[in-house]
Amino acid sequence: MVSELFLLRHGKTTLAGKFAGSTDVDLSPAGIAQVQSLRPVLARERFEKIFCSPMHRCRQTARLLDLDVEILYAEDLREIDFGLWEGKDFSEIEKNNPESVRHWIEDPEGFCFPEGECRSDFILRVERFKAMLQGSDNEKVLIITHGGVIRHLICSYLGLSFEKYLLFNIHEAEFSTLDCFAEGGVLTGLNKGGAQ
Repeated sequence: MVSELFLLRHGKTTLAGKFAGSTDVDLSPAGIAQVQSLRPVLARERFEKIFCSPMHRCRQTARLLDLDVEILYAEDLREIDFGLWEGKDFSEIEKNNPESVRHWIEDPEGFCFPEGECRSDFILRVERFKAMLQGSDNEKVLIITHGGVIRHLICSYLGLSFEKYLLFNIHEAEFSTLDCFAEGGVLTGLNKGGAQ
């Protein structure tokens, strides 16, 4: 099984500050610079494999890192589909959909984004990806994905309820690290590698 995981969120996008799950956006110039400054940090690691979300912002991040490691694209690493909330910021959503926001806060596990994905379906696919990883014989793996996926993977490895996912503020173009064991994981770093 994988013994060490690096969980990297893609760089800042052209929709920074807005809900962008299924929307295929580019990295912004600032996001490109973030990833370029991170490259020497990750180039020192000896990754055996990279798993990457197929979304364009993650593919761009992987290309800019140029780590000369096999990249496997995994559909299960996509961000949640926010449905009608895509492209909107939280204040706009709260103003126009207060009932939906209240439901999301009161029942995060059972919530479905309007015309989007249900959290329960999202959690199932993140868990499916984790199960695949546990069957892998690669010791050190880099995963390039999205904030929501990283939050849920951290909760899963630490044995925390998925309701706790917002406890982790996952920064763009920074990585978190986990030591993995058969019975769970230990969080060894959060939001590392960013420009100081």
